Amino acid sequence: MLRRVRSASPALMGEVVNGDSPATGITVTFCSAEGIRRFVVPGVLEPGQRAPFFFADTGLEPDAPYQVVAAGRVATEDDPGNQPTDLEVTFSQVLPPDDESPVPYVEVEFRNNGEDPVLAVEIWITVTDADGRVVLSTRAPIEGEVLPGESALYVVELIGLSEIPDDYDVTVRVVGYADGELPDPEAQLP
Repeated sequence: MLRRVRSASPALMGEVVNGDSPATGITVTFCSAEGIRRFVVPGVLEPGQRAPFFFADTGLEPDAPYQVVAAGRVATEDDPGNQPTDLEVTFSQVLPPDDESPVPYVEVEFRNNGEDPVLAVEIWITVTDADGRVVLSTRAPIEGEVLPGESALYVVELIGLSEIPDDYDVTVRVVGYADGELPDPEAQLP
């Protein structure tokens, strides 16, 4: 299910919320007079899990029409889907600007519960306001090895926010790649 689409022209951000079955191969397609683009959500989304998407430069004028559609397939044992490993988020907290950061930031701790080392990581963060609207969606790519059983702590600045909204909600998702290659989730279609 696609939820909470917000256009902050020329950018477009939102969140995909999974339904009742594990899903994979999820692609968010953005259509406008400027063309068709897609954003691939990595890994498998478990039931109820949320994942942000972000199109950085849509080329849209503020009132231009567009359409966004999300589609995927059920992940099964025979078709486990995309290979990135979801790492377990063991701790996250949002903190206001301070002496070291002029913008709010999120401390994220995660653990590699898999059997293989992870050589690259993406931290995906979505911040929504009291009405459920996405106010920020960001992806923080990180290179560095996280061995099986190890935990790692990172700080992700919420560039674009000057303060934390009242009655906010934050989704944090961490995806690891054993091959060390961080994909570009946004791709231009011909």
